[in-house]
Amino acid sequence: MGANDWTDEENDLLVADYFEMLKLELQGQSFNKAARQRSLARSIPRSEKAIGRKQQNVSAVLEALGHLWNTGLSPAKHYQKSLKDTVQRHLDAQQQVDFLPAPETRLELDEEVEGYIAPPPSRATTIELTKPRSTVRRAQKLDYAERDASNRELGQQGEAYVFQLEKRRLKAAGRPDLAEKVCWVSQEEGDGLGYDIRSYELDGSERLIEVKTTNGNRETPFYLSENELRFSKDEPERFVLVRVYNFSEGPSFFELRSPLEQGVSLKPAVYKAVPK
Repeated sequence: MGANDWTDEENDLLVADYFEMLKLELQGQSFNKAARQRSLARSIPRSEKAIGRKQQNVSAVLEALGHLWNTGLSPAKHYQKSLKDTVQRHLDAQQQVDFLPAPETRLELDEEVEGYIAPPPSRATTIELTKPRSTVRRAQKLDYAERDASNRELGQQGEAYVFQLEKRRLKAAGRPDLAEKVCWVSQEEGDGLGYDIRSYELDGSERLIEVKTTNGNRETPFYLSENELRFSKDEPERFVLVRVYNFSEGPSFFELRSPLEQGVSLKPAVYKAVPK
């Protein structure tokens, strides 16, 4: 065994902690990844950097097995076979839905390519800016930084969910070559392009996906930026909006195509104020 090889006991401790984080993430709960890595370093004689890398290896094993993996721990290949065996052993021991391959009833993923796409609701809408005439205003203290961080985290979780779903869809349809090319653009290249994920149709044409995620039901309004709306109009053949809802309870979703006005009511929510 090489100096850098992990023992079965070390792998067990790390994989068990990884699955605890995965469960928290799937439940929409926050956790401090760095703090958990520091805690593991006290039990495992490894550096926090080595622990983080090994956690990414776990993500790679789960991805190869067709399972969900932790957002923020992007898959890193070239792992020991003993780690794969440990992950599989933990999966086999789990009786909870959280760590099993995502069930079709929850992901709405069917053997047929189109089977997982639910029809959009009849009253889906963006947030409406105009206030009712009888608006009642109440003073309240808001932690804007905490709110924004929470929204960003939920958004990233939704993107990770769709990213993995797209790869699974293509693999299930016999296009693993396209599944390997799916790119989480907002993470790897940055925001501002007008979409979050670059995926593919079975014929190889691009699906440029913007993901919108909430914990509310399918009728819950969501925000769409001017840039995203403009991109949907510039790329009507390639743009797809994937609306993920009920995320913390068990995600479901539907797709919207351009022109978006056919599926949602677009109402202004934010104004840009420029000093004169």
